[in-house]
Amino acid sequence: MKTAAKGKILVVDDSSSALNLTRHALEGAGYNVLTKREAVLVSHTILHESPDIVLLDVNMPAVSGDKLVEIIRGHPANAGSLLLLYSSKPADELEALVRACGADGFIQKGPDANLLARQIDMWMGRREKLTGDRARTDAG
Repeated sequence: MKTAAKGKILVVDDSSSALNLTRHALEGAGYNVLTKREAVLVSHTILHESPDIVLLDVNMPAVSGDKLVEIIRGHPANAGSLLLLYSSKPADELEALVRACGADGFIQKGPDANLLARQIDMWMGRREKLTGDRARTDAG
């Protein structure tokens, strides 16, 4: 009997290999994982799939992950998903991008699948508080 997924994650990255590695790591940790190689229609996907967390690659052509956060935040119906920047950039650069674009946080890319799964678990644990706080701020 198959157990229920721990949550739904949308990964947006222009690199097929990064998408495959991330999907494999998170599916192995019990998550339902959706992937997109382009920023086009990400907001539409979020509205229809309601992922718990959206991992956005920072270095994508056309629209970078931090710019995509600003677009997604423009649609109040997307308030239930955590938006995390996902990049191999140094932590201090990612922290600055998070503050500038309004993302909920970041996860650094790396080769450790177990670390990625633990970080996603941590963000899932914080999701209810963060999205609830955001909904109250938007309403007030």
